[in-house]
Amino acid sequence: MPRLRRQAPKALFARRHRLQRVGVLLHRRQERLEFVQILRRVVQDFEELVLVREILRFLFFILVFVLFVLFVLLVVGVVLVGVEANFIQNGEQVMSQADIGIFGGSGFYSLLDDMEEVVVETPYGEPSAPFTIGAIEGKRVAFLPRHGAKHTLPPHMINYRANLWAMKELGVKRIIGPCAAGSLKKEVPPGAFVVCDQLVDRTTARKDTFYDGPVTTHVSFADPYCPELREIAIKTGRDAGIDIHERGTVVTIQGPRFSTRSESKWFQNEGWEVINMTQYPEAYLARELEICYVNISLITDYDFGLEDAPPVTHEEVLRVFTENNDKLKDLLLSLVPRIPEARTCICSTALEGAS
Repeated sequence: MPRLRRQAPKALFARRHRLQRVGVLLHRRQERLEFVQILRRVVQDFEELVLVREILRFLFFILVFVLFVLFVLLVVGVVLVGVEANFIQNGEQVMSQADIGIFGGSGFYSLLDDMEEVVVETPYGEPSAPFTIGAIEGKRVAFLPRHGAKHTLPPHMINYRANLWAMKELGVKRIIGPCAAGSLKKEVPPGAFVVCDQLVDRTTARKDTFYDGPVTTHVSFADPYCPELREIAIKTGRDAGIDIHERGTVVTIQGPRFSTRSESKWFQNEGWEVINMTQYPEAYLARELEICYVNISLITDYDFGLEDAPPVTHEEVLRVFTENNDKLKDLLLSLVPRIPEARTCICSTALEGAS
């Protein structure tokens, strides 16, 4: 059967339909739009890159400025430290240093009017009160009331280690430790002064050493009080016309209670002259720090182990001490200027051979 070939209509082209040509145009337009979008992305990325560079440059300048400021502060700090060290070395800044320390006892809570208050921190806690520092005829003196500025610390609660360590921190090499004390002998009446040369410890459980180990340290305490300071104190008292006793053994009891009659009689029979509650461990801790220490006991009462002596009262102790407070201050004001700079006593070398 013969095949027939159909011819295309004459009105139409045989190559491509007009709708096909429209599709090609649309496709080319889409390609141009994609190219424009790519170009925009490139431009946007470039702008972002420029912004990042500007931010990094800004941060770099900030870093340089901070480093410069830190450098300037460091230089200024070094200069100030050097100036302060030179200031102290030249002896112009002396308000925080002292040559001599004085402890105040019951009824004795201040020394001089024109004094600077100094707070000293120690590894053993707070001292009894802030120190007051002043000058007596050119000698720098640090004063501390051992019972606190308002007598809030009983004898067994005093932080003796903090008090002595703070004295050491202030540069003190010599300490005068006056105290209110009772008499165990008729010939040592109330109002008299005793420069003790021996001490008996009857306290319990007080923290009485800086050497708790691991290195064992045994400090000699055969002569508890500085012989040089004792000699100066005795001569100063004599020159002032004070009833001063050159020797005496002070027995330190725990407190805060006073002795029983039997205890007082026992102490008297031992031949001891003075009874007190604070001399130990104060005097011994000074020795461990190689600080000279002298005691001046102001007798305020007869301990009632003596015959016909009435029982001791705190009010009576304060009354007699207050009556003699001016006399004690005058003695101290005369004593301090007589203390020499050089030390040749046993106190200054107490730790040699102690370990």
